[in-house]
Amino acid sequence: MVIREIQGLEKKKRENFLRNSPQKKVFTIKKLIEVIIPLVLLLGGIFFLKENLTVNETPTTESRVPDNEPTPKLNLKAVVLRTDDSLEAVDQESIYHGEFPYYNMDSTKTYTFSLHFVTSSGEALLDQNEEPLIASRKMKLVTQKGKIVFFLEANDLMREYLFDLDDVMIRAKLESIAD
Repeated sequence: MVIREIQGLEKKKRENFLRNSPQKKVFTIKKLIEVIIPLVLLLGGIFFLKENLTVNETPTTESRVPDNEPTPKLNLKAVVLRTDDSLEAVDQESIYHGEFPYYNMDSTKTYTFSLHFVTSSGEALLDQNEEPLIASRKMKLVTQKGKIVFFLEANDLMREYLFDLDDVMIRAKLESIAD
């Protein structure tokens, strides 16, 4: 019986030792870390996504055209060159390109270079808002005499609209802007 009591005491001591042993504490801390780290990463990921979603929101603006309908658009690209220079590269996306020479212009002023779409009778071609269809760009001229090389781009809707018309001409204008 004394031996059993001694064995019982030794068993209790071993259990107490294992309960309070540093190895068990390390094991418990490891388990705790294995649970805490994924939770922190998960919460951090949710916070990061929420922050990005709110930062990337764009303010809505009122439009005359419903959002589901694309609008015809024109984009004018223009480069000012000296008369002797040439531009070899042609923009493959452009629906129209050309050169517009100018003479005796003040190179210190700002100008508006514009392309006006007109019919063969001289009437202005109108866009979907019943306004004259014009592509324009503000620019400075490099010299008093030179040329403007331009490329007119359009989205698919505008391209289709213009190509379906029979008697369309383009008139280019260069006008000084009052400074």
